[in-house]
Amino acid sequence: MKKKVLIIPSWYVSHRQDMAGSFFREQAILVKDDFDLKLVYFKYKPCTAFFFFFVKTLYKLRLAYLLKNIFYQKEEIDDEINTHFFTIYTCPNINKDRNNWFLKWQVQQVIDTFFLAENWKPDLIHAHCTFYAGIFANIVATKYHIPYIITEHHGPFFAHEYGKHTFFEAKKTIENANVICAVSRHQARIILMHNFLCKPIIIGNYVNETHYQKKINTQKTTKPINILTVGNRLPLKDSETFVLAIKTLLENGYDVQATVIGGLQENENLQNCGYYQKATALGIAHKFNILGKVNKGNMPKHYAEADIFVSTSVAESFGVSVCEALLMEIPTIAVSNGGIDDIKLENSNNCFLVPIQNPLKIAQIVQEILNGTKHFAPKPQRDYIIEQFGTKAFKKIITNLYLQEA
Repeated sequence: MKKKVLIIPSWYVSHRQDMAGSFFREQAILVKDDFDLKLVYFKYKPCTAFFFFFVKTLYKLRLAYLLKNIFYQKEEIDDEINTHFFTIYTCPNINKDRNNWFLKWQVQQVIDTFFLAENWKPDLIHAHCTFYAGIFANIVATKYHIPYIITEHHGPFFAHEYGKHTFFEAKKTIENANVICAVSRHQARIILMHNFLCKPIIIGNYVNETHYQKKINTQKTTKPINILTVGNRLPLKDSETFVLAIKTLLENGYDVQATVIGGLQENENLQNCGYYQKATALGIAHKFNILGKVNKGNMPKHYAEADIFVSTSVAESFGVSVCEALLMEIPTIAVSNGGIDDIKLENSNNCFLVPIQNPLKIAQIVQEILNGTKHFAPKPQRDYIIEQFGTKAFKKIITNLYLQEA
């Protein structure tokens, strides 16, 4: 009989956006034939303070079971993974600790009903990220006496931002877990810096090499040189350094064009994009192509159209986009920011690391690449990523993890 595994991600793909949380889904697909897998994802929906206090009153009166049909609403079943989406309510108008109690209470109601409806109970729970999937896993595991694993992916792991009560909840969750996995040594250090008593094991992240083949030679002879980056609105992505590097290259006479994936929310005005704002202030906005959100299936095309890939993030838990660029054998420049250091093959001639917030160094390396003074051997770097994080390697990691914990 196959071992039963419940997967709880902290965020997940949807029909509208197939990038966020896609690696949770891809990891599950890797081992779906070897285990009895079910994935439960909780989608947040805002509610009023009145609704919160109404529910809490019923809870105190032991009448909360009357609301079971409100909380147990299954939606959007994934074709490849046995996936269940549930809506839970979050109240932004109350303090964080009260709202967190509300979320946890709802999760318990949904899981109780889910196990009964499916006539199924897992042998193991795998939560992706402590906030909040890990905390939810701890609640379920405690009640049903089920071992659980947490894989921590989240780069800005700032436990204090979630409220005092939730900080201690996170500490208890991590210290009670059977296994804590981290996607890099950098991520493990961040967890341990919170004085949580655990021993994280480093497993990396899954990168599907079949999606990112060697860049096709398009025989591109026309300028400008296309420099690609993948970012978002967080200051951690350091859009200013990227824009300043482009400005330096233009000032030095290089005909470059910047392509930015991310940096904008869906249907958001271009004026709100940090990359565009900084480029406009420097008078070089015409040299920027801001794509915003891009479907995952289109990413290989954008990598293939790039001449150089640049990542300016000051911190990364892993660095999936850097891995993808290197799998495409594109010359890649990245800040030495923690997670990236686990990806780079020692003495790699296709991945160049620079200090944080150093646009001049980035521009210098781009110039050396374009001038031909940097010599490339991209295949060893690609082979290293496949060996460490590719399909065969990562399936073995996850399979062993699930078989050992039960």
